[in-house]
Amino acid sequence: MKKITLTLWMTLGLCALSVNAQIVSTAGSRGFAMCSNGTVNAWGSGGLGNGTSANSLSPILIDNLTNANVASIECGYSHTFAIKNDGTLWGWGWNNRGQVGDGTTTNPYAPVQIVGMTGVIDAAGGYGHSLAVKNDDTVWAWGANESGQLGDGTETDQLTPVQVIGLTGIIAVSAGSRHSMALKNDGTVWTWGANWSGQLGNGNTSNNGTPTQLSGLTGITQIAGADGHSLILKNDGTVWAFGENSAGQIGDGIYGSRLTPSQVSGLTGITAITGNEEGHSMALKSDGTVWTWGSNFNGQLGIGTSGAGTNRTTPVQVSTLSGMTAISGGRYFSLAVKNDGTVWTWGANSGGSLGTGTSASSTVPVQVINLCTTLAIEEVNDTLTFKMYPNPSNGQFQLNFEHTPSEAIKLEIYSVLGSKLYASTIHNQNNPIDISNLSNGLYIVKLFEGSKTYSQKIVIQN
Repeated sequence: MKKITLTLWMTLGLCALSVNAQIVSTAGSRGFAMCSNGTVNAWGSGGLGNGTSANSLSPILIDNLTNANVASIECGYSHTFAIKNDGTLWGWGWNNRGQVGDGTTTNPYAPVQIVGMTGVIDAAGGYGHSLAVKNDDTVWAWGANESGQLGDGTETDQLTPVQVIGLTGIIAVSAGSRHSMALKNDGTVWTWGANWSGQLGNGNTSNNGTPTQLSGLTGITQIAGADGHSLILKNDGTVWAFGENSAGQIGDGIYGSRLTPSQVSGLTGITAITGNEEGHSMALKSDGTVWTWGSNFNGQLGIGTSGAGTNRTTPVQVSTLSGMTAISGGRYFSLAVKNDGTVWTWGANSGGSLGTGTSASSTVPVQVINLCTTLAIEEVNDTLTFKMYPNPSNGQFQLNFEHTPSEAIKLEIYSVLGSKLYASTIHNQNNPIDISNLSNGLYIVKLFEGSKTYSQKIVIQN
């Protein structure tokens, strides 16, 4: 259900022993991290992708995904997907409703390829269903469909992907427990599926088996589906929410469901959002601070308290965190990534979801241990860290290097179909890259440092 693609900070080069996390995804009671050396680590409760259902209190190497050219990891409630650089989709985990998409209801504990899913650029998982976007801008869905969350106009479960009706120009998807969301390249949002608390944002509580446009708001840059509520981020840095609000997860200061979008109080300059499975929400500000609101029964807000009566109906700052670049959250826990590549977690520690090597929960952030470690001491190379912003871009983005590169960096931009659209060589700090001649949509930015290649997605939205 939750994922993070770290589009802001990357580390080039290999460090001895510690290799920074670059992409992190969490859901349920488990977490995944893609490391800068191409390996994947996982921790927490079951279905980690290593061929067993065993839990792990600290990160372990997922051998099945090592050197597999994985572009991103996407988590559902108890199932997981990996998108490879070749656009193929691989899944594993809980599969009782066919949410893995391999044509069975048998749980695969190691990655299996999803037949027919090629050219995939984004994916998402809910409680029992899954979504994917192809590079032709179409959306596909499979798994549970009792509330119309597959968007094919029926309420019939599907063990393999079916196309969602009426959607074109889609660049991203997100899934709540039983509802679905899609972001179009014109900044509009489309929703479908379960709507018991207004999580579709269309002013009523009736389920909808086909996508409908969310009215009243445009200029949307990010979407986040949660259990019974939804979040959207506008291009002005404000956050809006709708749906279930029994724990204050809408963040507008009062309880009670919202059938249409309501602005989250006091948040500006937001760069990332996430809605989590049991009633809490998170936002990341451009200054590197993290803000949380909603349910705090298990300490998932990170404010040093937990239990009944500690929920928050408006955002509060996680005061011990600074310099953060990404956020995510699971069922009863939360996660944030720092600009040095370290990962911090807090909340319940079911099955080892905090990744600290113990079973102890925490109401304040604690560091995930032994994350992205190599198997042997290697020669330390200089690292090159940079910031790419803004993303989404309005026609121009900038690369800001922490240290001057030791050699020229080659930059290329590709369409999702693989066509090279831009090429330049980066020599200096603070390099503005003009891409105003490219149309709105999703692109792949590639950096070449010697024999190494690094890829990140960027959205152009004028």
